[in-house]
Amino acid sequence: MGNIKSWRDTWGDFYHDTVDELIFFSESSKTIFTKAYPFLHNKITITPHEIVPFKHKLSAARKTEMPEFVNIAMLGNLIYIKGEQIITEMAELIKYEPYKNIKLTVIGDYNIENNITVTGQYNREDLPALIEKHNIDIIFISSICPETYSYTTTEAMTLELPVACFNIGAPAERIANYNKGLIISDICPKKALEEITEFVKKMGLVTFS
Repeated sequence: MGNIKSWRDTWGDFYHDTVDELIFFSESSKTIFTKAYPFLHNKITITPHEIVPFKHKLSAARKTEMPEFVNIAMLGNLIYIKGEQIITEMAELIKYEPYKNIKLTVIGDYNIENNITVTGQYNREDLPALIEKHNIDIIFISSICPETYSYTTTEAMTLELPVACFNIGAPAERIANYNKGLIISDICPKKALEEITEFVKKMGLVTFS
């Protein structure tokens, strides 16, 4: 059985001798890759994905119900690497003070039964309507591994929604330069709840004190 060094050497030789260009979707991915293959730095091109703009825009006055709640939404299907365990633990915390004024919504699939609203599978064009229906304040990109791009991050930013994520991967790279972005200081359910709540309050999106 080989080891990681021989595996990397084999692929490094292939990239060096055979490949003319390596296309990455974010600087974050390039940084991770070049830790293993620094000699391939000059072969890399950064080309982010492009997405089709939404036909429907969100209303500036869209939140008319539950203004005393912080409504956090996660986009897409939650699995382990997408932060499923983080959200499960957050769902337990919001049963008790001081987090009972927080609501969690998964716009997508989530297989664990608890006090989270789950919309199920959705068509992309329906996303703005779902955001409005559930009175969402902020999108939480809960991934616990470094994503190479994250379409959901771009979709949330395209809709000019506040977006939060952990300090890893392509989402953090983009959110760091977004005026409605929050990078959470630690990969921790409690920290996520506390920092998202404070961020939403500062933006004036909720009315509780």
